[in-house]
Amino acid sequence: LNSATIVNDIYYVGMGTKNLRTIPSVSTCFTDTSCFAPGAPSPFTQCPGAWIFGNRDDGFGGTTTLALETINFDVGALNLNIASLTAQFGWNELDYSTNSRYLTNNVYTYDSVTDSVSTFRPCCDNGNNYLDINPYTFGGTTYLIGLSTEDGNALIVKLSPSGTSVDGYAYARSRFEWFGANYKANENIDNSRGFKGFGAAFQYGDDMYYAANGGTGVFKMNRPVLEEMLVACDFTAGGRQCGITNGDMLKLQRVAASAGTGNNDGLNCVNVVDPFPDLPPAPPSTPPPSAPPAPPPSASPSP
Repeated sequence: LNSATIVNDIYYVGMGTKNLRTIPSVSTCFTDTSCFAPGAPSPFTQCPGAWIFGNRDDGFGGTTTLALETINFDVGALNLNIASLTAQFGWNELDYSTNSRYLTNNVYTYDSVTDSVSTFRPCCDNGNNYLDINPYTFGGTTYLIGLSTEDGNALIVKLSPSGTSVDGYAYARSRFEWFGANYKANENIDNSRGFKGFGAAFQYGDDMYYAANGGTGVFKMNRPVLEEMLVACDFTAGGRQCGITNGDMLKLQRVAASAGTGNNDGLNCVNVVDPFPDLPPAPPSTPPPSAPPAPPPSASPSP
């Protein structure tokens, strides 16, 4: 288990968010050492709650059934190329090694001959997991949001009003803003670039943060962009996307460095002042028009 959060006293836990289980209370089994004695019933069967997204037999200990499906989204009409991906992530993987991060295992299917991207596969047979999740409530609905291991795309799980079932899920592409920071964990080691998972998702107030295991930074989710996207998301089986084929992307903004580690988790501090500095305002997309020159003074009438 590597993804978890709490919403309204319900615990949600899962394996890379590819499945989710609700736990309405903490099992007494885990404080009772007799449960672990030889011959005792499996402690996993005594954990309260139920799987609401995928499944795993014997509570947490048996055969796993994952909920997420592998989808290849056709993005050919977006005319993406290596320059587009470089602008999206901050680095050009053709200048990297074969251990790429957003081209690996066909997350993005790239043709170097035509310099074009044909498909986007957010999950699930390409090494992408959603290691930790943040809850976000908008318009009366709560969503669980995690970022993927390799390219930071978002999995957005829509909860039912009761929180005890899932009403659907969708994927979204992500764009990263670095504000002058280096996209490598160590500027002297080229293969230190890449996110390598977001194992710590946490919140201050309503703001959501994700720390990259690769040491490349802590990223803040741009909430206005997210909320605009949530309105248009298609969580049904025939959709499963938030504007992917339209070219829409979430915006993740680097606010601080992160430790390079896989031994991490996030802890929400919803009533604590956000310690991260305010981000600089985004530059206008087009410069404002300059004021017209003042007219020359009119000539004085002759006497």
